[in-house]
Amino acid sequence: MEGNNLNWLTRANFAHRGLYDNKAKIPENSLPAFKRAMDEGYAIALDVQVISDQEVIVFHDLTTERLCNKDERVTNLNRGELIHYKLMKTDNTIPLLTEVLRFVNGKVPLLIVIKKQSGLKNSNLIILNTLLGYRGDLAIQSFDPFILRWFAKNAPLIPRGQLYPEIKIEKISRSQKYMQSTFLFNIFSKPHFFSHDIRDMPNAFVAKKRKNGSIVLGWGVRSTEEYERMSDFCDNIIFEGFKPPKRH
Repeated sequence: MEGNNLNWLTRANFAHRGLYDNKAKIPENSLPAFKRAMDEGYAIALDVQVISDQEVIVFHDLTTERLCNKDERVTNLNRGELIHYKLMKTDNTIPLLTEVLRFVNGKVPLLIVIKKQSGLKNSNLIILNTLLGYRGDLAIQSFDPFILRWFAKNAPLIPRGQLYPEIKIEKISRSQKYMQSTFLFNIFSKPHFFSHDIRDMPNAFVAKKRKNGSIVLGWGVRSTEEYERMSDFCDNIIFEGFKPPKRH
């Protein structure tokens, strides 16, 4: 899990939330979606959040409404309640990160997307403690540079990546957009790699980072056409909704 050699980030495309198919009852961020990704030879990008009893779950949304048909804020849940929250009307429940780590067991690389969580000051520490001891290629990434700064100080050997939204439409202040577009946040967050919304590429700042030797991932790739368009502008992709060609 060290940030020195990150070539593994470019070896296999990352299936965002696993190789899911909600219509085929393979829900996103579920063990079947992760198994399907592994069986197909893809790496996995997944989302984590800390719930009320300080367990780490693998789940993207802030509420359970879209995926579980129950309108509950995710951070209010506890481990005992997870069994009652079925994903996309299947028998699959919201997995714990510990379950996913045991399930993947180093077979494919993992990219852990950490969401900002208000009201829980020690969420980064809880996530870190859950990751400690994992044997396999693993990195974290976040939109929040302060999360990356925390990991830079407290777990510097875990590779960390700065996620960037599409800056043109992101509802943030002009100064924040300037800092993001010029990478000024990176002075204190010290990311090892970068993940950019493909709608912002090609991008002069991204090109400069790649020229200087940084790895850049393109996220939000949803078709073969987008995959082919992005091949010259980033080192690997985070995809969903289709199967890209295998990398060699």
